[in-house]
Amino acid sequence: MMSGFNPGPRELYQGSEPHVLHVHAQEIGALKAEVSNLKGQLSDIDAKLSQLVDAANMGKGAWWMTVKLGGVLVTISAGAAWLWQSFSSAIIWR
Repeated sequence: MMSGFNPGPRELYQGSEPHVLHVHAQEIGALKAEVSNLKGQLSDIDAKLSQLVDAANMGKGAWWMTVKLGGVLVTISAGAAWLWQSFSSAIIWR
């Protein structure tokens, strides 16, 4: 026997009994079913993640709209305060 010999699938199964091949086929079938189940779970996770990203993006838009509206209200309030201060002092000192 050669050292470092790594047999391929044909060499491994060449002398195998039929029941051994049947056991391997069952194991492969079980693994395929498990992989299929995992694919379904991953697609569910992907769908939920997409919903979360969409909700976060909607929240981000609402946040920026609130900031912009607040900026407009602060500007209007500052202008009204300046007008009040300017005209009230002119009216009082008249």
